[in-house]
Amino acid sequence: MLKEGYFCERVVCGECGSFYGSKVWHSTDKYRRVIWQCNNKFSNDVRCKTPHLYEDDIKKAFFEVFNSLIEN
Repeated sequence: MLKEGYFCERVVCGECGSFYGSKVWHSTDKYRRVIWQCNNKFSNDVRCKTPHLYEDDIKKAFFEVFNSLIEN
């Protein structure tokens, strides 16, 4: 299992070059979900149009790449 925060400063916005950061949606109910989005998405007048990413999808992609490297 990956440590929380493992992807900090590893996922970079393709539009502005800022790092993605984790955010929690629905923190107090059954729909709780960790997402990652550009840290500058809402901090400027001109906002990044990059989508948010679900943490589960990032982990899945990481393990697929890692496993393919091990196989080769």
